[in-house]
Amino acid sequence: MAKPIITTDEQAKELLAALSSFYSVPVMPISRYCEALRTWQRALDERAGRIRAELYPGIDGDSKDPATVEAYDLFKKEQKPEDFYATARAENREVTKREYQRMDLAQCMSMSDSVGDVFLQISKSNLLARLLYAGEKLRSKMCPEHKGKWSGIEFSDTRCPHGCQLTGWIQEPEDKGTPLPGVQAVRLVPTGKKDEVTVIKDVTGEVLGQAKIVPFSKPIEKSPLYCEHANEVPQTCPCPPDCYCKDHTCKERPL
Repeated sequence: MAKPIITTDEQAKELLAALSSFYSVPVMPISRYCEALRTWQRALDERAGRIRAELYPGIDGDSKDPATVEAYDLFKKEQKPEDFYATARAENREVTKREYQRMDLAQCMSMSDSVGDVFLQISKSNLLARLLYAGEKLRSKMCPEHKGKWSGIEFSDTRCPHGCQLTGWIQEPEDKGTPLPGVQAVRLVPTGKKDEVTVIKDVTGEVLGQAKIVPFSKPIEKSPLYCEHANEVPQTCPCPPDCYCKDHTCKERPL
């Protein structure tokens, strides 16, 4: 096995610095960028909290305290969008400090929510994972069977015959054979022995080992999942003698 090129944090930092210099932009692991965005979101939440506490004194107190309830009701009432600049112009006056603070609070809350929404969509995006982690190009040819719709995780028995990997889109020629991020596609090849297969990694052909195939229809003994009378008294349970509940693990029937 080849030895890793980088073995220490110092070496990693030096390499990142060299890459950053070469590309003239900061180069760092994706996790660092994600954590920076999360830190930004926390800073927005903290700023919103400070402004909210100043605008609505007592809002963070006991929920049964009348002062807290009153502060929260005012906070909810003032959440509706308002054009403070238009109001100030119509009234021939300057925007007040409180109005500035309300605009600042609304912006911080909105931006924090937006970051959270983006992270939720990022975590669910198969396309973004392929672009970032697999280094793929955007796929442009729609799968004739899955028609541009993600249809699950591909395994050896669910492989798309058109090569879309159940993403709905067929890989570009230069990306052909690239496995999906986080998914290790394998083939199961019968060894000739009963219920035994050889597990082979699709992309490299590496043999991962042998495995036993257990039919789903085969009953599993001594398992609470297969006892249909798990809440019955063991002595009166009609299950077979080797049922899990015969080990006196059932709960007493409630009165």
